[in-house]
Amino acid sequence: MRQLPETQNFFSRAAIGGVLLLAGPLLSLLLTGHGTDPNDLTLALALVPIVAAVAQSALGNAATGSLAARTWPALAAITGLLLLVPQPSFANPIRDTVFLLAPLATGIGAALFISSSRNQPALVSALSAATLLFASAWLVQFLLHHTTAHFYPLAATLDAATALLTLLALSRIGLMRWSAQFAIVPLAVILQGFVLLRPPIDPYNSTGIALLLLGSIFLLLPQPIEKAY
Repeated sequence: MRQLPETQNFFSRAAIGGVLLLAGPLLSLLLTGHGTDPNDLTLALALVPIVAAVAQSALGNAATGSLAARTWPALAAITGLLLLVPQPSFANPIRDTVFLLAPLATGIGAALFISSSRNQPALVSALSAATLLFASAWLVQFLLHHTTAHFYPLAATLDAATALLTLLALSRIGLMRWSAQFAIVPLAVILQGFVLLRPPIDPYNSTGIALLLLGSIFLLLPQPIEKAY
């Protein structure tokens, strides 16, 4: 009798985690409208490692006393980015608040999924819940606007493969190492810009690159073993 509630807990965590992780950022971008500033999006997604570390500790799925060890690399990375990219304007508080849904949904969803990923059906549950949400959104759009999106098999296959690989990578390499992508990708783009454009290097640029590189490296280091539910 006790096994059933535990199994349901696994399924619910995986389903909610899949919906937040796969659909949350897209919903945030849709609500903020067109013309999203790439710098604002980069800074927002750089908060994912911090959100993920705090959410993992709140869920009790992290080694005791490891919160500070898992958050300082993320703080170093976001500080480095703030020195390298233009600062956000914060001109529209409502839009900025909605925009923060992207890192919140990604970080919390990843933490929920990783807490149930030791259970084999968690992957199926997460993908099924996200698919159901997208299907529901399509139905609401059809009922309200009497319009429907065109179905392209190749695009749908690529989207499904991306979602599957995202969840597989998260379950295989762990939460913090998975979240390092949100620091590594901006670092690679910025370094490419310095190589191709050769802008003058000042103390701000040097410090920003050093902090971003340091944060990326330490996010990739093996983390303490996560506790299973």
